[in-house]
Amino acid sequence: MSFVRPPILHKTHCYRLPLSDRQIKIIKMNKEQTNKLLSMYREFDQRETMRHFIPVEWNGKKWCAATEGHHFILIPENDENKLEEPPCKTVDIARVVPEFNCITEISISNLKSTFESIPLVNKEITEECDACEGDGKFEHYGEWYDCKTCDEKGIVGNGKFENVKDPNTAIKIGLATFQSRFIKTLINVIDYTNCQRLEIRYQKEAGVTIFELGNQILIGIASKYELEDNENVVTVA
Repeated sequence: MSFVRPPILHKTHCYRLPLSDRQIKIIKMNKEQTNKLLSMYREFDQRETMRHFIPVEWNGKKWCAATEGHHFILIPENDENKLEEPPCKTVDIARVVPEFNCITEISISNLKSTFESIPLVNKEITEECDACEGDGKFEHYGEWYDCKTCDEKGIVGNGKFENVKDPNTAIKIGLATFQSRFIKTLINVIDYTNCQRLEIRYQKEAGVTIFELGNQILIGIASKYELEDNENVVTVA
């Protein structure tokens, strides 16, 4: 069964409702810490509209944001981590944050142990395609052509291999199922910020799921609409 996972910056409707009224300890991130977190969310995409860190206004507050189209992060802005305006038009991340519909706590230890249960596989390391500069297409004398070097993917193997979590094993959290690489990034944020609490604030079986960390950082991840025939699923208890 073939499967194409649409980006979350595609069909999600826009809402403007307040964040949780619960008392949440907000740990202010400085510039270096903020940039470190934001850089985790532009690793897989080099398109110009998503290449930059993005200042965002949502729910009457200002945020520092980054995305590569299938997951994003929103970090509360403060006096120490303000972002400069990007040099070009960028995606409107505020437009895709939906109205929160739940407060479901997720065990961080169970999340980590479930991720660690995914088997390792030896996989070739990929890098940006030089022929098309990662676009999947290239211009030649004013005409655009599909890049055959990378099969229009924008990335190519570099001949080196590494052990990685099996990409054919997805992770189910609550109602939705996710690619494991996105959950790995979520875990990296949890570890980097020493987060002690994780909650689902919006979720349906399809579309984007919004996670809220205990320090009020928001992370959105697109769920998988269908599984491949050879894909396995592990579930966070």
